[in-house]
Amino acid sequence: MSKRFLAALALAGTAILAPPEVRAEEVLKIGALLIDTGPLAGFYEGHVRALELAETDLNENRAPGAPRIEIRRATYAGTPETALQAASRLAKEDRVQVITGMMPSSTSIILAARAEALNVAVLDGFAQAASLTGEHCRKNYFHIATTDHLVLSAYDQMIAEQGPISWDILAADYTTGRNASESFQKMAAAHGASIGHVAYAPLGTSDFGTSITQLAASPSKGLFISTFGSDAISFAKQQRQFKLDQKYDIILGHSYITRTTLGGQADNVVGNYQTFGWLADFPTEDSRTFADRYADKFNAIPDYVAADQYIAVQAAQAAAQKAGSLQAANIASALPGLTFRSLLGELTIRAEDHQLLRPVVISQVVMTDGKPDLAVQTIVPWEKVAGNPNPECKLGSAS
Repeated sequence: MSKRFLAALALAGTAILAPPEVRAEEVLKIGALLIDTGPLAGFYEGHVRALELAETDLNENRAPGAPRIEIRRATYAGTPETALQAASRLAKEDRVQVITGMMPSSTSIILAARAEALNVAVLDGFAQAASLTGEHCRKNYFHIATTDHLVLSAYDQMIAEQGPISWDILAADYTTGRNASESFQKMAAAHGASIGHVAYAPLGTSDFGTSITQLAASPSKGLFISTFGSDAISFAKQQRQFKLDQKYDIILGHSYITRTTLGGQADNVVGNYQTFGWLADFPTEDSRTFADRYADKFNAIPDYVAADQYIAVQAAQAAAQKAGSLQAANIASALPGLTFRSLLGELTIRAEDHQLLRPVVISQVVMTDGKPDLAVQTIVPWEKVAGNPNPECKLGSAS
């Protein structure tokens, strides 16, 4: 028997005996789609930081049987077409089993429909369109973020307390904005309220002058705002000269105020309310640890989008552990009904529509030490906001 053959045999034996954490097939590869230009670019840094922390922390503190994770990043232009191209590259070239990242609702709809063909499980911690757990739900798509339905349902009691007043609406002329506007109008009507002026602004609007003038001309008692990113900053600044915020008794935001936008919005949004899936002072030990680690490493307070990205990675690792497999199909099969430890405590992904059942935080912008800050007002448990699975989701039959 040749020395070369014996050496090869020895190497093979070493590979067989190698501990699980160093075997290539024992690594869960997660592809992250990121947008670094345009109105959503303000969320890019938070996502990158959350992914970095997740890769470090979840590998160092793995539960028995949980795989190591590797995160591969891919930037794209923010459109469904470029997202699909980037996701295809991650699946084919990097052989990722899971896709996550910055996925606006229109992008998520496309990726949800193509996930099974790409042989990946999509864990979405970004999009909020309620249709993603309704008509657009799919076998390999799982919604980790809050939907419009979840965050708006948290406002239900506040709307009821206002009584039969009139509400104006400013929303992004985009899937999320229109869905949020329609849902809010139904909630308001259910409590005897009426709808006044409704304005839609295209994504990427830099001049809200026309909408602000229309709203200021004859304001209702309440204002509902559903816009985000740089658009939200522009609106907050521009409404100041009309003192629009002072014309309303109450202003409710949807994706309007975040840690990312608050610096630019400054005191123009003091007193406004905003719902979140998470805030840095959320009262769990894991949440505090995450917020402290983030602050120590990056000298910044994490936003909810960073937390949702971290939770999506937690869910992916837990699903692979439950499946006992790194095959995308097996991970996708393990996710429905999965209960796992997260920043928000122990959470479950509902099998019927693949929505993560999670609480919602109602916050208000207050002045703290001379600066605007987000303060938790109420934490609404998931049982009061999730409702029943959307009957338009047919995951129980042919999807």
